[in-house]
Formats: sequence, C-alpha cells, structure tokens
Amino acid sequence: MKKIVWSLCLLLSAWSMALCAAEKVRFVLYTDLHQDLIPGRAEALREIVRVAEKNRADFLIDLGDLAFPQPANRVIREILDSSSVPVYHVLGNHDMDRSDKQTYMDFFSMSAANYAFDIGSFRFIVLDTNYFLDSEGREHPYANSNYYGQPKLGLVGGGQLEWLRGLLADTSKIVMIFSHTPLNDRYDHVEQYAFIHRMLLEARDRGVRIAAVVGGHNHSDNHFEIDGIHYLQMNSVSYIWGGEAFASREHYPDSVYRKYSNLQYCVPYAVPLYAIFTIDTRGRLTIEGVEGRYLPPLPDTAKLAEQPYYYSPSQDDRKLRF
Repeated sequence: MKKIVWSLCLLLSAWSMALCAAEKVRFVLYTDLHQDLIPGRAEALREIVRVAEKNRADFLIDLGDLAFPQPANRVIREILDSSSVPVYHVLGNHDMDRSDKQTYMDFFSMSAANYAFDIGSFRFIVLDTNYFLDSEGREHPYANSNYYGQPKLGLVGGGQLEWLRGLLADTSKIVMIFSHTPLNDRYDHVEQYAFIHRMLLEARDRGVRIAAVVGGHNHSDNHFEIDGIHYLQMNSVSYIWGGEAFASREHYPDSVYRKYSNLQYCVPYAVPLYAIFTIDTRGRLTIEGVEGRYLPPLPDTAKLAEQPYYYSPSQDDRKLRF
C-alpha cells in the first residue's frame, strides 16, 4: 500500500511540475550583415549559423540589409540553406537597392514580404517597412533605389495595418513583432509608428501579451520601454555607418577599399554581432549578446557621442519582463 501511495505522490508531483513549467522559444537574431559593403561577411554568417545550431535554436532570423540578390551572393543563400535551423527573413531597405521586392524574395525563398508564424503559445509577426510616400502622398514600394531622397520613408504599407490588426485580435498568443526600420524610430514615419503603438496598447488592453517590438536598420544597440512595451533596436553584425565624418582607409589594405567603394565610410567591428533570444510564457525575455570591439584604428569617441543614435561595437545582454 505504501508503494502505491508513494508512486501516486511521484505521479502527482511530476504532473504539478509539468503544469508549472514555462513554455519557451529560443532563437538567434542578426541584422544588417551588408554582404556587399564590407569583407568577410560569409564567414561571419557561418559563425552565426553555427551559434544557432549549437544552441538548438527554434529558428534563425535576419532583420534585413543582408545581401543583393545577385549571382555573386549565392554563397550567402547557400550558407542559410545549409542551416539545420529554420531561417526567416525580414526585408531591409538596402535589399532593394538593385532589385524589386519580388526579385529579392525569390532569391532568398521568401513567400511573402510580411507574414506571421506560430510556435506553440507564441506568434511572431514580420512587417515590411519598405514603402515611401512621395511629395503628393502616393504610396510606393521600395525598388531599385527609388526611395532615396523621398520625403516619407519607412512606411508600413501595402495594407499591412489592417492585417496586423486582425492578427492582434487573437488573445491566445504571446506576440513579438519584427521589422527592419524600428517602429519607434524618431526620424522615419513617426505618425504611423505612433498609430501602430496605439494599436498595440489597445491589443494589450484586450489581453494580448506583447513581448517586444524588434528592429534593426540603425546599427545601434538600444532598448526603449514605452507605456510598458519593449522596443528593441538591434546592432549590426558588421559596422557603424560613419559617413564623411569617420572616413578612413586604414582598417583594410587598399585592395579591399578598391573592391568596396563605400567601405571607407564604415566603422567596422572586429567580431560579428548577433543575439540569442529566449522568451517564455512566464513573461521573461532574455537576450544574450556579444561583447565586441572596433577594428583598429578606433573611432573618435567624442564624434560618436554626437551621432543621432547610441553606438557601440557590442550587442548587450538584457533581461526583460512583459
């Protein structure tokens, strides 16, 4: 009889522990690789894929500005195709510098520019911020560098707002949103981003749990909590765009600068940056980053402090609650 009672206690204990265990998803995120602007990107991507596989990630996602869809960049596609971890893409603005969206999506086997996928209790939403309004207020998708010089950039166009509203009507999922341009960016389409923020607050009031809104684009490692919603800006794998103020041809041999015409305006990182995300149903979001460094010679820190975003050669660790 004692054996029966003991076995029953063990069974109930295991059942109780199972009920209390948090469901979680683990993934690796990187952004702004810029294969066509800086050398060594194929090996950097191989390292990121190895990290995802070693950590048994549920998926690997890039937030855009990956590589131009041209034959020379098949190596990037092949590295991702060889991954044993599922790969997801977000469209970046520079991905359409030399093509339209469909050409890019075909090259990297994307079925849609905006989409969502579920893993258990979690819903991951991918937005396409690559639309602009011209001087007459007409909406256009980015294609073949047509967005340069336009007055209203970074628009979540193509009817995505109603599509997003429909997804947020489901209160059964914990939501995380990905985009290339950060949805709290103060320089791009701020009016629309404020509208999206209100939409998220309304969804939260209805019971939707919003883990975070995650973007790239600015090559800046930042976290903003706005009305209790986490907005994350993820650092580039590769470099800071310094422009004329940081122009230098001292990081690489002259032969490299001749191959990459805009490389002189970049402040390169010595190691590739990425982040390992773990999110669970108890409302915990953990980010494991990479402590990096600049490739010598080091940039002028006083000049960096004058830039519009916080710049660092690292991707910080963070522990957040939602």
